[in-house]
Amino acid sequence: MVRAGDAWAAAARRPDGTIAVHRDRVDGWAGRFRRVPVVRGTVALASTVALGMRALSWSRLVAEGEAQSRRSVVVATLMSVAVFVTVFALAPAAAARLIADHGAAFAVTEALARLVLFVGYVAAIGRLPGIRRTFEYHGAEHQAIAAAEAGDALDVDHVRRYSPRHARCGTDFLVLVAVVAIVAFALVSPPAWWALAASRVVLLPVVAGIAYEVLRVSDRPSVARWLTPVMVPAMAVQRLTTRRPSDAQIKVAIAAVEAALAAADAPTTA
Repeated sequence: MVRAGDAWAAAARRPDGTIAVHRDRVDGWAGRFRRVPVVRGTVALASTVALGMRALSWSRLVAEGEAQSRRSVVVATLMSVAVFVTVFALAPAAAARLIADHGAAFAVTEALARLVLFVGYVAAIGRLPGIRRTFEYHGAEHQAIAAAEAGDALDVDHVRRYSPRHARCGTDFLVLVAVVAIVAFALVSPPAWWALAASRVVLLPVVAGIAYEVLRVSDRPSVARWLTPVMVPAMAVQRLTTRRPSDAQIKVAIAAVEAALAAADAPTTA
């Protein structure tokens, strides 16, 4: 699935080997807060999760001939959010509370636990055959996008020259969320466990919004040099979430990029 401006497209391979393509406009609610700092980051994250689930449901229909019900999509979305909240917020706080109640020791332990859980979780699921294949498609997507951004030809030979890692990846956003969370959560550490857990859940959208704002300006020279210590490990983590794809996977990624660009150029209708 690839997004271009207010349009998005997805491509998937049918059982007969041909490639199916779907393209659409992003829901209007996703752009209503684009001028509101921090809030737009939280909305963008919610929109991305919703689009991802829609794309997965469509790809299942193409690959298996069976569409997911709206209920199953909602359940899958809620499960994804639950895993995100657990890995990024609750589990690290619980682990840190076993060692220290508050102060510097608690903040450092929580930060280290968050890093270990995040990297460990990504590394572990990357060993699953289905997830590994998804990571290969992730790499193909990055290569096709990089070729399009460079104005290069969108064919397998040209696309394969590019790296499967990209500077504006969702993985980078997650690493930034972890870094911002270290600062934000260190400032708020209530002694009661229920208050601590609630603070982590409530602050997580704010943390995501701040991380989004940082990512928006990360390509500015005056900002980039300060973010280097963060972006370097972010690119390293991408080695876990991307793999070198096959030619067949690159062709699917090319179809998605071309469809997204065509959808972005298409006139909107009232």
